[in-house]
Amino acid sequence: MTIIYCIILTAFIVTVIYLVRSILIKYNEQFILTRASEKISDGYLIFTSNGKITNYNEAILNLFKFKKKELKDKSIYDVFNRDLFEADDINKILDACKKIKNSNEIIKFDIKTRGDNRIFKIEIKSIVNNDIFLRYVMICKDVTNTYQIIEELQNNQDMMANKEKFAILGQLISRNCTFFEVSNLFYIRRDRGGQ
Repeated sequence: MTIIYCIILTAFIVTVIYLVRSILIKYNEQFILTRASEKISDGYLIFTSNGKITNYNEAILNLFKFKKKELKDKSIYDVFNRDLFEADDINKILDACKKIKNSNEIIKFDIKTRGDNRIFKIEIKSIVNNDIFLRYVMICKDVTNTYQIIEELQNNQDMMANKEKFAILGQLISRNCTFFEVSNLFYIRRDRGGQ
């Protein structure tokens, strides 16, 4: 009789531990979600290992012009489909998820939308608690304007460098310098850090 009671008591304890652990995992997920929501103004998605979207914020809806019904309980791989991104960009998301499933690593990369060619900085991290994988968090930030500004600055810098070269060349021509003097001047300017 005592053995039967011990078995029943052990089964009861194991069940209680399992239930408490499940509640703690849910609580931790909600805590992480609340903290992330407070700190992040960029769009985010939280999804399971099979890709099911479990949570997101309003910013993600605005970034990609999604409707709520397009995200809730859908697969991220269906939502981020070939109509929105190139196949290579979708594979970047899949590869990142495989790589970080049980680590604290954050993977960052850029993807470009089809059609309007907007560029997004994507960060993916897994949420792990007591060596148990819980979810992935993907943060999306539209960096299209940043890339446009950088490109514009590079173009302006190139234009200024060309203007400087033409100004020097104009000065040399107006002074009737020989080819040797022109070559020597450009060589000296390069040694000083010029172009």
